[in-house]
Amino acid sequence: MREDIIKYLSTVQQSTAKSIASRIGIDSLDVARELNHMLNDGLVEREKKQGAGNEYYYWISRVDRSVEEPAQPPVDETKPETTPVAVAATDVLERQIVTLQNQIVDLNARRDSDAAKCLAVETERDEFKVENESLKQTVGKLRENTAALERRIDELTIIDAEFKPSQLFVTVGRYSKPMRHDTLEKAQKRGNSLVRTEKESEVLVCEPIGRVVRGSEWRGR
Repeated sequence: MREDIIKYLSTVQQSTAKSIASRIGIDSLDVARELNHMLNDGLVEREKKQGAGNEYYYWISRVDRSVEEPAQPPVDETKPETTPVAVAATDVLERQIVTLQNQIVDLNARRDSDAAKCLAVETERDEFKVENESLKQTVGKLRENTAALERRIDELTIIDAEFKPSQLFVTVGRYSKPMRHDTLEKAQKRGNSLVRTEKESEVLVCEPIGRVVRGSEWRGR
């Protein structure tokens, strides 16, 4: 991974950890950790990106570490010598700083991951809302269509309120045409008349037991 980072940074002046990770195809968290190690080794330098929180620009260090160290300058006896205790304390402090930097990188990565999950949940919620509204509109249209069909059925099956089967009678003979009568007396009177005049030998007086209406089914009494 380090070779890939060095190869990429050698082609640009400076770049962030996220940009480097996307270019070399490695997880940004791993790249950030490796950059911290490279910073401690003196292979890269960095500068905080303005207005970007804890994000940094990285570039290849201008100091060639492979060059032999120059001769040590003469010791200034007036300055106090660095004690081993001070050196150890400095090393501990530097390690703590690196550890804190790695923890900051981890927290930033978790924050970005949580933000992405939150965005996905919000997007799914909005999609459900749109689908719910669409279903409501569909249900409303179905209800309107059902109501229209019911009204049409009612129009096709209008019941004549004045029709009363019990008040309608029909006289039927073999040779005379059928005739409807409002009352039973009228039907009997016609039947007697046809028999007396010998136009019929027998006349049937019929009372309806139901009817069939256009656009509807059989309606019995």
